[in-house]
Amino acid sequence: MERPIGIGLVGTGVVSTYDILPNLVRPEVRQRLNLVAVCDVVGERAKETAAHFGVPRWYADAAELARDPEVEIVAIATPVPHHLAPALAATGEGKHVYLQKTMTLTVAEADDLIAAAGAAGVKVAAAPGNHLRSASFRAVRERIAEGAIGKVCWGRAQKGTRHEEDARRQPGGQLAAVDPTWYYKPGGGPLRDAAVYDLHAVTWLLGPARRVTAMSGIAIPERRWQDRSIDVEMDDNTHFILDFGEARYVVFSSHFVRGSRQVPSLELYGETGSVVMGGRSEGGYELFSASADRDRGGFVEARVEVGAAEPSGAALEGLNHYIIGDLVHLADCILEDRQPELGAAQARHVIEIIERTYESARLGKTLDLETSFSWP
Repeated sequence: MERPIGIGLVGTGVVSTYDILPNLVRPEVRQRLNLVAVCDVVGERAKETAAHFGVPRWYADAAELARDPEVEIVAIATPVPHHLAPALAATGEGKHVYLQKTMTLTVAEADDLIAAAGAAGVKVAAAPGNHLRSASFRAVRERIAEGAIGKVCWGRAQKGTRHEEDARRQPGGQLAAVDPTWYYKPGGGPLRDAAVYDLHAVTWLLGPARRVTAMSGIAIPERRWQDRSIDVEMDDNTHFILDFGEARYVVFSSHFVRGSRQVPSLELYGETGSVVMGGRSEGGYELFSASADRDRGGFVEARVEVGAAEPSGAALEGLNHYIIGDLVHLADCILEDRQPELGAAQARHVIEIIERTYESARLGKTLDLETSFSWP
């Protein structure tokens, strides 16, 4: 029988205060997820956040939150370098775990978490799961499986942002004091913040990758946030190619520089057609295939399908919000005793891709990937 699952949230920064908590306290969400505690290493922030959102308890130690008897899921929304310790504290207390992207900092940490969760018999769900709830992505996966564009041979994906320009961090915002410095330090970077969405989506569409080759560096060495200077220590401009085997390649661009919403966010090109999502394309996606006409370049493509438009998960609220959707999915898996589709094994594979991408750029050569996950 459906019942509310008790949840404790670790980390009360910008993402929690602007995205997670306002939706967790909505009446329709409370019927599924019972928010009982928040935690932050800055105790005063945890205390103020609990008071602001009407949360019964607050903690300054994630291990204490994990021992709270009403907490069944520990949701972790701290900077990535601080994911593992609260996750292991949770599994040690027999609690299920949800982690914002990326699941852990390294593959070795992912191995430790997966082993600990297995030993404790608890479930781990790892963000992002946006593509799983997207009607457009589901349709694209179905079309690829049906052979609508033939063998997928190459593609492009691009995503990035500049956190010092985020309106939520500007003067007057309720969390203006929570600065974005960690994004530009070791453990941050655009791969863990932005490319992770594309990596989860593309590996969900095409399966595990085999090899990676990359170029990466620091394009803008100094950032300004409010009256502060931020020395950039983490690569902010990374471009890499994943080899999916059988001469199938996808180019990824991930940056904290400047992008354009006019450019497609994802393109996949096959033997007989293509799929384009985002940018100037119409609807949720556009599917192109061969027409009867020919020119010097071969067949003249025809647009044969336009997916229904859909807003981004961040623009939705309540049960439809992208992070709340992840948490409700984990709650359903707990109640039905099944494994989350937001699987730790796929998240581990994505983490290896990120690690190997930086290593490939440093070494100047293509590197094999060793991890995998069950697909489709």
